Amino acid sequence: MELEQNRAKALWKNWEKLENELHQFGGKTGDQDKEIARQKYNFLRKGLYRLSERPMDSEKPYVAMIGSVTAKLQKQLYPNRFLRTLHQAKALLYDRPKLLNGLSLQRAENLSGLKTGFERRGLEGIAKLLDHYLDYDKQQVSFSLIGKMDDLRTLSVAPMLKQDETGVFRLTEVDLKLRGSADPANDVSVSVPAEYLLNRQQMVNLVEQRPVYVFPEPGQQTDPWLVVNKGAGLGEFKLDVSESNLDQSLKKALYDLAEDTKIYKLTSAEVLLSMRLGNMFRLNAVHAQDKRFFVEAHPSGKELIIRNEVGQQITKDELLKSLRNPSGANKGFDLGKGKDKGKDQSQDQGLSM
Repeated sequence: MELEQNRAKALWKNWEKLENELHQFGGKTGDQDKEIARQKYNFLRKGLYRLSERPMDSEKPYVAMIGSVTAKLQKQLYPNRFLRTLHQAKALLYDRPKLLNGLSLQRAENLSGLKTGFERRGLEGIAKLLDHYLDYDKQQVSFSLIGKMDDLRTLSVAPMLKQDETGVFRLTEVDLKLRGSADPANDVSVSVPAEYLLNRQQMVNLVEQRPVYVFPEPGQQTDPWLVVNKGAGLGEFKLDVSESNLDQSLKKALYDLAEDTKIYKLTSAEVLLSMRLGNMFRLNAVHAQDKRFFVEAHPSGKELIIRNEVGQQITKDELLKSLRNPSGANKGFDLGKGKDKGKDQSQDQGLSM
């Protein structure tokens, strides 16, 4: 369906496209032309039923033109005045109310489904705003909800919804904008296609430029990772998608680190889930230096990023060296979600929607 703000104009363009396809499909014969005229009449008059409720000023000339065309088609298809009168009565008393009632039910189900989808992602605030912003007189709707990331930064979440050919609104993308960074060059602006279903926590981590895993829908074969990287220009960002099976590589990296550090909780489902959400995990080592370390997924998904207590990236060898105490034995470890990290390493910032 062509995206057109003028619904009446879109109705006419959609019929022209369908008419061309019907001619190509069935050939041009006398009987075929008559059947196409019948299809055109039914297609346009049902569209007029929907438009007749509250046409916008810009739509009224097109509505009048389509009304004139359907009136001529009606006379052509029902040349007998008595049969035409019976058809007009049926259309007024049965066809139009039936279509409008079905349309009302369809819209209620559409609104409920959209709300459920946003609530499932932890975006209850957007779900509540749908009642106000979802306008079926428009072909596309977009609005934004702004929440706090921390004392300075805000995150704007703007869903883009467009009507398909059946009149149902579908989410096409979500625009994310991070503002208020100490360095404006780190203010992120990126669009995430609707096919990559992210929850609120993942959106927060994504604009922090940490990789997140797209949990596949039932029957979906791919399991991509998303990460926001800087583009070619200053302040430009791009969404990179890796649809290879990198999730297995992450599992292997966690197992290898667990084996090297003897911290076997790294292999737990809890840690893997946190990595998929884009979180950073805190590793507390109880030893002579009593330092903290942080572990997060690498944007490629093939390895892990290890950081020291001040957020600097270190190698695995540097980590193992720091963990060794004079006796060469580990005194104990504690693994948990990072909370006392610096600003650049903070995980779920509690986006207040």
